[in-house]
This record gives sequence, structure tokens and C-alpha cells, in this order.
Amino acid sequence: MNQLNPPLTWYGPTTLDDLPGRLCLNPVHEQHAADLTFRDSDGRWWRPCRDGSWLRHDSTGWTSAARPERLEGSAPLPTGVASLTPIVGDEPLDDEPLSLGIQDGLARSVDLTLQSYRAGRLTSTMAELMLSRWMLLTSDGRVWTVGAQSRAWYAHNRNGWEVQTSQPKGPFITGAEADAIVEATNSPVRRWAEEGPFIPEAVTPSWLVPLPPASAPVAENSTATDHTNGEWVYVVGQVEVQGLYDSAVVVGSMHPGTWYLMKGEERGWARVADPDGRFEGWAPAASVRRQSDPVDPEPAPAPTEAVAVWTASHTVPTEGLQAWATPDPAGQVIANLAGGVELQIVERRADWAHVLAENGWEAWVDGRRLVLRNAPPQRR
Repeated sequence: MNQLNPPLTWYGPTTLDDLPGRLCLNPVHEQHAADLTFRDSDGRWWRPCRDGSWLRHDSTGWTSAARPERLEGSAPLPTGVASLTPIVGDEPLDDEPLSLGIQDGLARSVDLTLQSYRAGRLTSTMAELMLSRWMLLTSDGRVWTVGAQSRAWYAHNRNGWEVQTSQPKGPFITGAEADAIVEATNSPVRRWAEEGPFIPEAVTPSWLVPLPPASAPVAENSTATDHTNGEWVYVVGQVEVQGLYDSAVVVGSMHPGTWYLMKGEERGWARVADPDGRFEGWAPAASVRRQSDPVDPEPAPAPTEAVAVWTASHTVPTEGLQAWATPDPAGQVIANLAGGVELQIVERRADWAHVLAENGWEAWVDGRRLVLRNAPPQRR
């Protein structure tokens, strides 16, 4: 019954207000979708947009909505927004000392731990570690505690955690007598100590996020890409597009036979955008072909007179790099590339990069180690 959730915490308005402006993740690949999804106290899911707006998920899908002040999310946030503090710090703890019996005292300790989690003072991992220490042991070898979500009493039997209809009755075992019960071969507490799960319920419901939007949605206070805002261009070979605000991020790829918008040019780099709003970023200007006012902005073949131009996009790191015939580490290493060799990435598969040299030689390398050549200008 104990869910396997990622580490989570609660974020307050200071963090959430700054979040959209700090996003520098790839909007095409959705591997970070779960990291950029949040949940409110009513169980509704939220996602930030780069323009500062937020989307809420309901029965009809993702729609624009006003964000609540506090949201639950991954701890820590992913690369690019990791500098944001996960501490809310705006909800005082109800820590007035009380004189309680043993059972009520344990239930009270669970409540205070959950208050600290909801206040952003603990991550879910820290809170669950603390909850695993709030246990009562009875003489029959059973461990008792209160469920974090249901507040029901549980006992750990030989079959694992089972909900109980009433709280445990003493006497409760401690010290050397408890150690002896733990050491007993068939004791339920020994199985609990050796196998877990150590708590019956996670501190928060299962983190099963909905699928992200299939395409970039248009929030209420933003506008769609204007098909007249830019010059129609195309490419004759696949070209990777670097992030508009982070050149280390590949935000998309331009493919032959498809029209794109060029919104400007700066120091040898073209600012290009997909007309459907899937990406916007920098591409080498030499790889772009102009075609003004096309009759149909839908995918069209490149002119027959155009010739593919090889353009180096990355270099081999100074320590060198191995190259494979296929994207398989168990496969054949076909070359050891010297540092500084210029390459063009033509395809990516997870951490692998399919590279092309100026002489037509091609291979697969570890794309994470390639060095970006002549980084494009950065927007502040």
C-alpha cells in the first residue's frame, strides 16, 4: 500500500512566480515532463509556460488558469531551475506542547511531521524517514503506526501492513525486551525491519502525472506564432536548433522539405521558429535557404538546384573520443577521434549522437561529451 513516489516538496509563491522565466528545458523531448508538473492541495495538476502563464489539467485536458499560491512538485527541480529554493516557510507549525497518552502522542507526532512537509520544511523522503521512526511495538511482535494519508491505525503482521479498526493497547515493548522480540525468527517486527515497507502509506498520494500537452498550447494571455512574422526558409539537410536562451540545449531539429520562419540573423546565426510553435532558437545561418512568400506554407520539397552544405556544429573534446559503428556500447569501436575534430550532428538517440565529418565519414559517439562549436548569441 506504500506508493513509490519521487522526492517531492511544497513550493510557495516566491518560487512559483520565478519559475516560468527560468525554464531552459527542451520543449520537444518530454523526458522532463514529470519534473515540470505540479499538484495543488485538491489533487489537480499544473504546468508552467514560458510566457509566465500556467496550465491546469481537468477532465477536458490542459487549459489556461490562474495558479494557486502553493503547489507540490519534484525536489529538487530539474536543471535550469535548480537554484530555486524548495522552502515555503510561510505556514507556522502547530507545535504547542501537549500532554498526551502514548497512542495519541504517536498520532500527534505523525501530524506534526506532515505539517512540516506541507509547510515546505521537509521533502517527502525526509518526512517518510521520520515517520518510519514513529512506531509502537506490542508483545505479540507487531509494529503499529498511523497512516499518513488516512490517519487510520495499521499493524504490521506476517503478511505486511494491515489496517486496524482500533488503536493498539499496551503494554508497549521497549529496550532489551524489544530487542529480543526483534531477534525472534518468526516475529512480524523482524520481517518489518528486514524487508519493509517501513510505513503503510506515503505522505502524499501517488505521483501519477497526466501526459503533457501534445503540442504547445496557447495560453489565454499569449498569441500563436504569426505566419507573417518572419521570412520563410528551408534546409536541405537535418539541422539542430540551439536554445534561444541556453545554447547547451537542443530544442528541436529542422528537416528537409519543411518550411520554417526566420525571424532574424546575428553573427552567423539565424533565429528560426517552427510555424506550429514547437520550438524557436538558433541555427547556423549557412544551413538556411530563403524562399520568400511560398504559395503553401505546408511542407514542400527543397529546390532541386540546392546543394547540401556540411556545417560543423560540435568538436571532439580535448581528451578525445571513441566512435562506434552503431549506437551500442557493446559494438565495434571503429575510431579514436583526436581532440578538436569538427563534426556535424545529424541525429540523436538518447545519449548517442550520429556525427558526420566534412569528408563524409560518419559514426556514433557519446553526444554528452561533444563540445558546442561557436555558441550562438544568448538572450538575457
